[in-house]
Amino acid sequence: MAFNGCDTSPYLRKSEPSWAIPFPLSPSSSTCQNYKANLQTFPKKRLDWLQRRYSLPLPLSLCMCVYIYIYIKRVLTVVCGNAKVNGPVLVEDTCLCFNALKGLPGPYIKWFLQKIGHGGLNNLLLAYEDKSAYALCVFSLALGPNAEPITFIGKTLGKIVPPRGPNDFGWDPIFQPDGYDQTYAEMPKEEKNKISHRSKSLALVKSHFA
Repeated sequence: MAFNGCDTSPYLRKSEPSWAIPFPLSPSSSTCQNYKANLQTFPKKRLDWLQRRYSLPLPLSLCMCVYIYIYIKRVLTVVCGNAKVNGPVLVEDTCLCFNALKGLPGPYIKWFLQKIGHGGLNNLLLAYEDKSAYALCVFSLALGPNAEPITFIGKTLGKIVPPRGPNDFGWDPIFQPDGYDQTYAEMPKEEKNKISHRSKSLALVKSHFA
């Protein structure tokens, strides 16, 4: 399955971290109903369903399945929002995934950060040698009430480090992207914007309209 030149097949391939996924869902779609009905069947049936529905290579982590489900719900919100504004709607979300924890905290990073802070997030990995992580940003776009939402995903690989840099933007102080000796927080904004998960996702949105 592909959209606008972006193939979903490299879903977990490190060499191609950004992609776009069309989600042909509406509040009455059978796909949506099947997903809701089977939500409690994690992990085996959910993994199989996702792999068949979106032609995704396995293995998929449980966290990523939950993240996809959350975004399917978000896409439905987009569709409902279109009905109110009668025009385009764009929504965005991010997550930070620790490989040692099979993708957690993932989409729950906001609440983890609120409860345990940067130090606590580092402590989650104390028992693991693997400090690698990746940041995801997802934009979902629907152009009108009857339009099929399209989801654009940007991914940046890196690792979790003790906090460094200004403490004024979420988890930036603990995420150091691969190939750099600075955390997101330490980077000049112009440099960060060139490589960030959000900029990659937004670039896909922009290319859609190019």
